[in-house]
Amino acid sequence: VAAWPLGAGRRRASRRRCRPRLSCHRGRAAGGPPSPEATLRVAEAAARAAGEVMLRKVGAEVVRTKAFAADLLTAVDTECEEVIRMTVLGAFPRDEFLGEESVGTPEKLAALLANGGRLWVV
Repeated sequence: VAAWPLGAGRRRASRRRCRPRLSCHRGRAAGGPPSPEATLRVAEAAARAAGEVMLRKVGAEVVRTKAFAADLLTAVDTECEEVIRMTVLGAFPRDEFLGEESVGTPEKLAALLANGGRLWVV
């Protein structure tokens, strides 16, 4: 899980901490990005939540293959991506999210990249 700032410049974020899994906008300077600490806490919470899904569903059946025979997609893949998406966007609703399983059309990708905000790539 990674968050990339796509804006032109960085503003210094406040050092106040937000509670994990809650909105972290309080830790922002006026209009600036969340602190690296807040971002890391949300990324860790998202990764742990997806890990819990994976542990519960070990051995899931393959839904389909993607680009080549060894590139498999299971229902767990899309469920984990959705858990990560909900965790990230729940904390940072202004951020954008790009997931491997839900990339969409080239136009959608171009729109995400043109936004200029932070983009989480999973």
